[in-house]
Amino acid sequence: MIKIVFFDIDGTLLSHKTESVPKDAKEAIAELQKRGIKVCVATGRHIVDLEAMPLEGIVFDGYVTLNGQLIYNGKKELIFGNKLTQKDVSNLYEVFAKKETAMLFINEKGPYLNFVNDKVRQVYREIGTPVPKEGEYCKEDIYQMILFGDRETLMPILTKAEHIKSTYWNPYAVDVIDENGGKIQGIQQLLQYLKISMDEVMAFGDGENDIEMIQNAAIGIAMGNGLKKLKEKADYVTADIDEGGVKKALEYYHREFER
Repeated sequence: MIKIVFFDIDGTLLSHKTESVPKDAKEAIAELQKRGIKVCVATGRHIVDLEAMPLEGIVFDGYVTLNGQLIYNGKKELIFGNKLTQKDVSNLYEVFAKKETAMLFINEKGPYLNFVNDKVRQVYREIGTPVPKEGEYCKEDIYQMILFGDRETLMPILTKAEHIKSTYWNPYAVDVIDENGGKIQGIQQLLQYLKISMDEVMAFGDGENDIEMIQNAAIGIAMGNGLKKLKEKADYVTADIDEGGVKKALEYYHREFER
């Protein structure tokens, strides 16, 4: 029986066409929670980003943020963090400081850029989010980075760090986290906190950073608007986010929620 459902945000719960969560998705989630099923976030976004997004009407039971790097309970209290190694941060800071490549550093309080260029503006315009402010690295713990540019340019930069994993979520943006991190690792931390097992998990996603989550969940669902390689790993491919995808998948698996 499924006891908890994890949702990616961008392209899964939040439509960038309407800049909102579809009404039928909200209603389906509310019905889940009435039945005692927990509903949680699993996103590459920071908790600060989520608070500024149009997610009103949904009360989440937990938050896996920054691709599993910072985990919060339903009260938004931090319960786990997985920072990048100081050596990797130092090596990539050399690039950050030179300002030849646009980079975002993310600490516990939020994100900041080294500088803004057209690639940065384009990426944030596509996800309907204001461009983060510029800032300075003060040797604080860094939990995630984002590099902006085409893959050929970014690939040699990523080799400067030894203990990272990288995931592209836009043709011009790549997330960088610790090699032992990821959404599935973050989910496992939250499950341990909630005393729920992995075989009681359903997960929804649409992007490259959702692949491990979809593969490891008891039921992994790919949105119709998702990447082809994610769909190939899913147990079920539902409709597009703007065509009732969340509701249709939950209806298809309705018996999995019966006690």
